[in-house]
Amino acid sequence: MALCLLYLAATAFCVWGALSAQGDPKGYFVFLQLPLAPQLIALDALHAYAWLTNMSWATAYVLLIPPFLAVLYAFGHAVQWLIARLLLGAQ
Repeated sequence: MALCLLYLAATAFCVWGALSAQGDPKGYFVFLQLPLAPQLIALDALHAYAWLTNMSWATAYVLLIPPFLAVLYAFGHAVQWLIARLLLGAQ
């Protein structure tokens, strides 16, 4: 859960930065793209990046962030389980 909250805080900061760009289209684009970078890298590796070309930022966020939060949660749960297993196994 901590990874999800950290990611959501970073995403909120980036959206705030994009909205504060005040006429700087490059800054607006970069700040909105940063939270989606891991998902975009994965889509590019799967050659599925093309369907995002005409999508609005809001739609991209709605489609890409919830599955990534699930992946982060599962990863955090697996790491927690592994650490608990190693610590309990060491006794």
